[in-house]
Amino acid sequence: MRHVDVTLVRELLRVDGIDVNVANEYGFTALHLTAKDGHVDVVRALVEVDGIDVNIADREGFTALHSAAQEGHVDVVRALLGVDGIDVNTVNMAGFTPLSSAAGEGNTEVVKLLLGAPGVDVNNAKKNGLPALHFAALRGHVDVLTALLEVDGIGVNTVNMLGNTPLSFAAGTGNTAVVKLPLGAPGLDVNIANKNGYKALHSAAREGHVDVVKMLKAAGATRSQGWPRAQQPRQPRPSPAPRHPPPLRRKRPQSLTRTCKCPTVVRKMPSTKPRYISQVNPP
Repeated sequence: MRHVDVTLVRELLRVDGIDVNVANEYGFTALHLTAKDGHVDVVRALVEVDGIDVNIADREGFTALHSAAQEGHVDVVRALLGVDGIDVNTVNMAGFTPLSSAAGEGNTEVVKLLLGAPGVDVNNAKKNGLPALHFAALRGHVDVLTALLEVDGIGVNTVNMLGNTPLSFAAGTGNTAVVKLPLGAPGLDVNIANKNGYKALHSAAREGHVDVVKMLKAAGATRSQGWPRAQQPRQPRPSPAPRHPPPLRRKRPQSLTRTCKCPTVVRKMPSTKPRYISQVNPP
């Protein structure tokens, strides 16, 4: 972590006309950089300035809260959550909220702080992003999963844009401790299939996770009727119609050698007559 002189920052903030929201070419403001690096004293000084926008996003859609949550800076997250107007459900260009970012990195304390924020949406995700529960299951963070599953309204059957559930991601990891958590959630449907026809059972079987397969089958998981769409056996292509050979072309007759009646001059002349050679009478 780089050292930052908080006293110098406070002196700069007293300068008339100072713009605390100015951003560099990447869209980073001073608040972005200090939140990402975990300089909580500087963050506290910045958020006290009148007119600061704590929800400014950089070129990739990250706010200061995104950066602090992803890096696991608990004190910075706490300071940002205390600012009026902070958006806890903002989504970056990758489709992740601050809660999703913290869950994916296994930052349990940050996740608990964000879960206590007023108005937080635990199932929020856009585009190709993942809700917090999906991301934690994919990365195998047991403590984060435990904290999320205790929240009222958590979507244990929520699917992402491809139709995958948290259980499908957990089954693919092969970690029985991770799989056990969503299996014990009330209202879980173990047989939800994604857009390609894959269920959690397929995810575990494809990766060779025998213990997970046994757990899923004991919980009522069943195979799809027939093949999943992604594994449908390819139908053989029909044989192409036979191609008839092109008609034979008659060859042009080659030029033949004819001998003129002149005893000294012999010339080659084209002829369509049958090949022959005439004798020259001796003098």
